[in-house]
Amino acid sequence: MLAITDILSYTTAAQAASEQFSVIVAPTSGQVLRGVSLVPTAVPEPSNVLGSLGAVGFGILFVRRRFKSRRMVGI
Repeated sequence: MLAITDILSYTTAAQAASEQFSVIVAPTSGQVLRGVSLVPTAVPEPSNVLGSLGAVGFGILFVRRRFKSRRMVGI
């Protein structure tokens, strides 16, 4: 059984040359491996990160405007 590290953003052969294979279980006679599954790791998309930062920015602006309007009414 092998473990493969594959970076999906690598689209050329030169980039893919750095992918790694490592042996997890060496083969033996009569051995059967069952229940092997793919375990992808979550990588945040740049658009998701920027969207989150934008939402936080709008939230801060909303709170500041509300605070300013309350302060002005109290004058």
